[in-house]
This record gives sequence, structure tokens and C-alpha cells, in this order.
Amino acid sequence: MLKLKGAVAAVMAAKAMEKQMRAAKFMREHAFVIAGSAGTTIGVILTGCRVKFVIPGSPGSRPIVGKKLEIDDYILAVDDRPVDPETVVDAVRGSNIVGSKVTLKVRRAGTGLEQIVVCVRAPLNFVEDV
Repeated sequence: MLKLKGAVAAVMAAKAMEKQMRAAKFMREHAFVIAGSAGTTIGVILTGCRVKFVIPGSPGSRPIVGKKLEIDDYILAVDDRPVDPETVVDAVRGSNIVGSKVTLKVRRAGTGLEQIVVCVRAPLNFVEDV
């Protein structure tokens, strides 16, 4: 019975690792969505204003103010300016300067609460190192 539990745990760990590897590959292939032309990122993939993926260890997962971004959070405003699916990516890129701050007003998935999250833009190669 113990061997069976160990085998199940090993299979689950392998599946989790495979999922993380697919996500990292996806991030590298779709970096244009989260990065500015000068190469900054907060480490998220958006579909419209909805967060679809957050890179573990990225600025989006370790904000300086507020709780980390989560899948299905919805970005309502960037730097106090309302955004929509057409404007959100450019607004998040903002100044596109490494170390600059971006303030996001988000509606949290699940609770519907609106919260402020402040992230610091990181260099694009941060994504490549994950």
C-alpha cells in the first residue's frame, strides 16, 4: 500500500512539473503580451483584462503593495486610469522602465472585491530565467 501511495505521488509530481514546463514555454512564446518593446514585464499573461497566468516569483506574484495577482483576477484600472481589453496591455507597459511601479486596481476572482496591487516592472529576461 505504501508503494502505491509513493507511485501515485510520483506521478502527480511529474504531471505538475510537466504543467510548469508547458507554462514556461508558453510564456517564452507569448512574451510580447506581457513585455514592452524595451523589455519590461510584471510577469502575467492577460486575455483582455483577465489574468490568465502569473509567473511564479514574478512581480505579479510578489507585489510591493497588496496581494499577489491570481488567475481570473480582472484589471479594472492601471495607474488610476480605467482600462478595457483594448487598452490594458499598453497601460500595464506604461513607462516600460525597469524598476518603475505600476498600480493596478483589480476585481478579485471568487470574491469580487476590488483591491489595489502595486508591482515593480522587471527586465524581460526575468521571464527567460524562470
